[in-house]
Amino acid sequence: MKKLRGYLIVWSVLLWTTSFVFAETNSATTSDIFERAIDRGMISESWKDVIDAKLTREEAAPIIIRYISEVARKDYKEWSCNASDIHTADSLYQEDLRKLCAYWIMHWYGNKLHPKRSLTNQQAVALIMRIADGPQKETTKRKWGSTYFERAKILWYNAIWLLQNKDTEVITLENFLAFLYSTDNPYDDIITSKSTATSTSTTTNKTNKITWTSWNDILVRLMEIIQE
Repeated sequence: MKKLRGYLIVWSVLLWTTSFVFAETNSATTSDIFERAIDRGMISESWKDVIDAKLTREEAAPIIIRYISEVARKDYKEWSCNASDIHTADSLYQEDLRKLCAYWIMHWYGNKLHPKRSLTNQQAVALIMRIADGPQKETTKRKWGSTYFERAKILWYNAIWLLQNKDTEVITLENFLAFLYSTDNPYDDIITSKSTATSTSTTTNKTNKITWTSWNDILVRLMEIIQE
């Protein structure tokens, strides 16, 4: 039985990898990503000059609302929102914050949304993945959003590697839009303006191109299952 289970897993992985190999893979640069966001009304033209801007929770709200209209997997119903501090946000963002709260996409803590607080990479990934893929089990631990990171990798949202192991860092506009792009364009390589090491290389390049590691670890584990 275990051997049969192992063969079935191998076959599933082969089908999965074959579909990836034959899928069309493109590359997107920061310029491509920003132009697309502007065309879709997610941001204004002026945001192109502040790609390194670190986002607050309120600044992310209107971008996410526009994103919902593009890729949401369901129609969202408004529920109750118990956040008592929406009025502390800039008036430009208050309605979008209220909607995200009522949709239960942006979670409140106690009874506060904390609109002015910085948005971390982990929080940003969770917000976007709740829309693109659905809610996942969240824990009270420091890496409470780890399931969202893992799901993003499985779904080939390659921009996730820009945020890997940087959970508590504040997300930049560039990386936020890059991850939004990835959820709508799985498999595409993401080339950013920053020079940081990729997940498969210790060298630093002028561009950060997201690549994937080999299948060796997966295949080794499959062989172990078959031999059990």
